[in-house]
Amino acid sequence: MEEALRSDRVPEDSILEKRHKIRGVLFYPKVILAIKEGDLVKRIGSIVDVPAGKAMLGRVVDGLGVPIDGRGL
Repeated sequence: MEEALRSDRVPEDSILEKRHKIRGVLFYPKVILAIKEGDLVKRIGSIVDVPAGKAMLGRVVDGLGVPIDGRGL
């Protein structure tokens, strides 16, 4: 991920991704995406950090590194 973006029309736990003119949206399945052409999207000035280390080995995580395997944090 090159850069993280935010939009007022997308819930806080969603991140927009911009990479080499390819744009995608990373969101949880429970989120209904509401961004439309012409919406204001703001840079947050950083990339997304995800956890790493022995505690994460073998875990199932979403695109933001949050465990979704039911084993807690």
